[in-house]
Amino acid sequence: LARFGLLVWPETGGTWKNVDRYPDGPAKDMAFAVFDELDALDALARGAEQEGEDSPPFLRFDPEALEAFTDWRTGFEAGLRSGELYPALESHLAKYRKLVPALALTFHLGDGHSGPVGLASTLRALHWAVYLETHARRCYGVAQGSEADTARRILERIRKGDLAREGFGTRDIQRACWSGLSDPKRVAEGLGLLVELGHLEEWQEPSRTKPRVLFVVNPKSVPSAAARH
Repeated sequence: LARFGLLVWPETGGTWKNVDRYPDGPAKDMAFAVFDELDALDALARGAEQEGEDSPPFLRFDPEALEAFTDWRTGFEAGLRSGELYPALESHLAKYRKLVPALALTFHLGDGHSGPVGLASTLRALHWAVYLETHARRCYGVAQGSEADTARRILERIRKGDLAREGFGTRDIQRACWSGLSDPKRVAEGLGLLVELGHLEEWQEPSRTKPRVLFVVNPKSVPSAAARH
């Protein structure tokens, strides 16, 4: 079951919900039959390839399955390397590179197929990965949505040059629609923490109407990329 990558989380108050139910007898028998079959698997008889006598046997994706996996991997890598994910969540999701093909193989063999892993098994693995990601995001959501994480995201935008070091406002952050920085209340809390820690200085820009609050970066606290190099 660990292969399926499920995460669980405690309910509010720290207690665990009891989701145990008496198993479906026929379904349980079918599952154990699959486990027994795979335990005694003859990989070569199921069409596996082998590069050498002592090397492990393996199966490849068929052309359709490979195309589907490649399409998913392209978009997945772009999101994974965006720099906008909470570090712990990024580390967790990085394991999906191996999880998806491993699940596709498991589904393929568990359904009794031989030869290259097909499209149906691969799509099932991809859909399962989407489901798992919702679990992961919920598990890491508390830390990801915290005041400290919001502050970290703002600092990262400053270091990247996305926010003017000589002064920026909350609207500059909200209009950009960056991941994790769309909630006005959380942005305000993150900015407040950065001011408290001395990373930013808050001041009001004179205006004929309502003064605009700007945040100026402390160069000693948050050095620019050029200064770091």
